Amino acid sequence: MTAFNDSTSTNAPRSPELSGAAGPFVEPKSGSESALQAVQIKRHFQIGNRELGVLFGVDMDLAPGEKLGLVGASGAGKSTLLHSLGLLDRPSSGKIRIEGIDAWALSPLDRARLRNHRIGFVFQMYHLLPELSAVENVILPGMIDPAGFLGLGGRKRRRELTEKASELLHSFGLGDRLKHRPSQLSGGEKQRVSIARALILDPPILIADEPTGNLDSATGQSILDIIFAEQERRLLSLLLVTHDGNVAERCDRVLHMVDGLMQSSESVAAEDAARVALEANEA
Repeated sequence: MTAFNDSTSTNAPRSPELSGAAGPFVEPKSGSESALQAVQIKRHFQIGNRELGVLFGVDMDLAPGEKLGLVGASGAGKSTLLHSLGLLDRPSSGKIRIEGIDAWALSPLDRARLRNHRIGFVFQMYHLLPELSAVENVILPGMIDPAGFLGLGGRKRRRELTEKASELLHSFGLGDRLKHRPSQLSGGEKQRVSIARALILDPPILIADEPTGNLDSATGQSILDIIFAEQERRLLSLLLVTHDGNVAERCDRVLHMVDGLMQSSESVAAEDAARVALEANEA
């Protein structure tokens, strides 16, 4: 997830003092039935005189505390959808609701705060800053808050965030890697740092985009174990994007992206059965 088009037209208790120095920005709507919702999302790109369509009216609902798997072939539109769901790229039409809030109707500042405080990201490519240590990468979401470390209390907040980040990294088996830079870490260690960074502000939503895509099978399994353990402990709403059906089966529900549209596992299975029957009749 790299594009950024922001143009305008638990069981583990939350930590209010560490969930953003700017204070309340937009209050989530109480009793919202969806943690993350896409309503008729369409996305097209203008390439010269040609319009390229990628998403064609995607609907998706992630319930509070749900583990939702999203699978699909390369080019199906998964990454484009994640960019919109994660408030990184404005869809051509449709709505994205975060805990009942129409996210793309917010001002850019409020939308940035909403994204920073309510959504944690785990990327396939880690996206750690090479000049920062592991613990410094983890506290980065707190540092980029609009109120960040400005004014009174900034040093105290940084100290609290650093202590919290150190505890997270210790719990992920990286207690002896706190001051190591990404170039000094293995792929699995980088991904554990990435997970800690995603969780440092206690967001209720976690989006994991192919989190094991660059790892060997054993390391990938350990990363998935961490993600699912944290999901259960924190009652996170988890959207896990993967091309591996075995990984998706660990989720409560699985959706399939096919040519820019969303399909349930049941509809995909029905289509497969119909195709097999048709081929059998033609044989």
